[in-house]
Amino acid sequence: MFSHQLKITKSRLYFALTFIFVLLLIGTLLFSNIEEWSFVDSFYFSTATLTTVGYGDLVPTHNLSKILTSIYTLLGVGTFLYSIGIVAEFYFYKRFTILNKKIEKRKK
Repeated sequence: MFSHQLKITKSRLYFALTFIFVLLLIGTLLFSNIEEWSFVDSFYFSTATLTTVGYGDLVPTHNLSKILTSIYTLLGVGTFLYSIGIVAEFYFYKRFTILNKKIEKRKK
């Protein structure tokens, strides 16, 4: 039962991690072009935004980038938190499957 759930969670984990990568790539490209930041600065800003750290050393200065940052934050933070939940769920099912196998082995 749990091994089946582990497989489902594993595919959800891959999807979530891929989506985070795509979000970081989109954010990096957007902010690099609109704000004319380097790729490193744009990636740094995108990561700080998605993780809700928001150091404040880089801030959007154009109206378009402020609007896109708001949309990016609303979509990205939810997705990032969802992905963290998927990672925790994957870890839980993986550990529970291992524990279940040990219990079954002891019963025999």
